[in-house]
Amino acid sequence: MVEMLMRSMRKLLNTSPKETWGMEKFSLEAPPM
Repeated sequence: MVEMLMRSMRKLLNTSPKETWGMEKFSLEAPPM
């Protein structure tokens, strides 16, 4: 489920590498569901 969210975020922020990196960092910092 988390992987799907990450893929969706990556696709949405595909044009912004910095944004994607920020989201990935946030996801890693956030507690697992």
